[in-house]
Amino acid sequence: MRHFVVNLVLIAFSISVQAQQITNQPGADFTIDVKTVVGKNTEFWKAAGSDHLFLHSLKSSGQALLNRMQSTESHKYLRSHHTFKQDIKNGVLRGQNVYSEDENGNPVYDFSNVNKVFGEYVKRGIKPIVEYDYIPELLEIKGNLAEAGNDEGMTMRNTGPNDWGKWSDLMKATTQNFIDVFGKEEVRTWYFEVWNEPDGWPIEQFHVFYKMYDVFVDAVTSVDPNLRVGGPACYHEYFLRPFLHHVTNGTNYVTGKTGTQIDFISYHIYGLSGKWLNNEPHIHPRVERFSQSVLWLKRLMKEFPQLKEKEFHINEWGMSSNYFRTVKDYPDLKYRNNHESALFLVKLVNSLYQIEDNYNFPTSLLLYWGFCWEADEDDFFAGKRELTTAGNIPKPIQTGFEMLARLAESRIKVTRP
Repeated sequence: MRHFVVNLVLIAFSISVQAQQITNQPGADFTIDVKTVVGKNTEFWKAAGSDHLFLHSLKSSGQALLNRMQSTESHKYLRSHHTFKQDIKNGVLRGQNVYSEDENGNPVYDFSNVNKVFGEYVKRGIKPIVEYDYIPELLEIKGNLAEAGNDEGMTMRNTGPNDWGKWSDLMKATTQNFIDVFGKEEVRTWYFEVWNEPDGWPIEQFHVFYKMYDVFVDAVTSVDPNLRVGGPACYHEYFLRPFLHHVTNGTNYVTGKTGTQIDFISYHIYGLSGKWLNNEPHIHPRVERFSQSVLWLKRLMKEFPQLKEKEFHINEWGMSSNYFRTVKDYPDLKYRNNHESALFLVKLVNSLYQIEDNYNFPTSLLLYWGFCWEADEDDFFAGKRELTTAGNIPKPIQTGFEMLARLAESRIKVTRP
């Protein structure tokens, strides 16, 4: 892990660097050709997210991290769940409530908190990735519906709304609110999604999610057709393939025509499932897991040539999933605390650039899932997947982001045996 060769972005020195020895291992020599530019440094990795951003961002620890992101230019996109509904998991509060109704059943919207949070991003030059989820309690389908979710521990009620009109109106009102508060040109630089990891929906209900997506696209683009919409933020190919069939060849649930607008395709990859920690056989996160998944996705995309120019986002990643687990109970998570996480980040960025250069499949966005929960709880190197720990100290993964942020605009040629 310590001896990989970084073949990504190097500052163009005024002199040529030849056969730079980086280790005493045979075959570890590499040559840097500062005169040959192989591509642009798109800084696609400058993104992060958390289930708890709507709460942490306004606290002192969140403010400290946002200030650090601004001063170091380490991040330019932030994403969070629970835009429409507040809940509590393991005693931790997530999200906010934006929807209620008056005594006559008319919608009442409260965007005060989401506007305040996004305002903290925007004034620092950071862009929100907006998720329209989850269903507000008053719009949930009633009945004996078990708390569902996915096999990674994320829980939510995977159903459509009880009133599609009110659901659509909520998304329209939210979108219009953002334009009124932040301005049309600013909001056009954001990304919009509906739901998160719909892989947990029952297969027989996939069509309901497709309708969710169609109604979402119609609602957002009816406010401004130049806003960027996409999805599905899933992590299984068995879900992505039929979803892409729907948006390219399916019947749109709103227009009745074929297909639905999609400006970016989002997918999640983790090096290790949280359920496999400390179990035999021992599995250690490896960058090759990501490279293999992305190459499989490139192969899948051949089925949809009409989507060839769409952006590809990995808008959740981490060495291991499940942010509640700590080194106290799962010692293997020490890599969330040490230098290995920063090395993993750099090697991952390098590998994705290699896939772009050799297979013509660029990654437009790579979003790390973690923020400042350890700092907020004054928990020192607990092994959660956060960017800062107690005392607002940057964990190695955040230092990795800050080092990458110092790279120049062009990627130059590096060769090795």
